[in-house]
Amino acid sequence: MKFGLVVLGAHIGIHIKDEISKINDNPILLVEPVPHNINAINENLKEFKNIYLEPVAISNVNETKDFFFVKGSSINKLKKNIGLVALDHLVKNTY
Repeated sequence: MKFGLVVLGAHIGIHIKDEISKINDNPILLVEPVPHNINAINENLKEFKNIYLEPVAISNVNETKDFFFVKGSSINKLKKNIGLVALDHLVKNTY
């Protein structure tokens, strides 16, 4: 399949809405591994019928790895410091 747009790390979809609307009927591939972001994409982009959503992460190596992310319910607690949270802190604490 030939896609009109491919987005790796689609987040919640809002930042790409204008670009998606320019693509018209061409298929669009969105890649997003975080479950609560996938739910938001489905809600935020529900008017577009030409979107294929892959709930995976991508690597240049064919292997399976643990994937860590902050739970959706904890984002407001961390606010703008979300990028400063160390992996070992996430693993040891429940957010």
